[in-house]
Amino acid sequence: MTLEFSEEVTFSNISLLSSSLSTKIRGPEINYPHSSKFSDSFSEIQPGEKFRQLQVKIYDIQKTLRGEGYEEVTVTFTDSTVIKDISGNELARGGAVANLNFFEYVPESKSSSPHFV
Repeated sequence: MTLEFSEEVTFSNISLLSSSLSTKIRGPEINYPHSSKFSDSFSEIQPGEKFRQLQVKIYDIQKTLRGEGYEEVTVTFTDSTVIKDISGNELARGGAVANLNFFEYVPESKSSSPHFV
């Protein structure tokens, strides 16, 4: 998922930014266990460097997703002070929302068992 900001922004501390990342998947199921992180290319951005986009990876999803608008992911930062625009304004609250595509979860016990044709 790509987060695009309306203007260039900066951050001052990578560990605070990473720990502030929060993702939630909502849909017909009660719980959608998953993990999230910034893309590997984010490590190339240095504190104080200006950027307009952030890539967030949602992975290790442990439920099948129906897609077609049934589930959505919300990305927020629990500390809105970690990202600021070049004028020093803090990130607006609210977060970014996107619909998720179909994804079939295959439990490890099923994926490692032999398949017979």
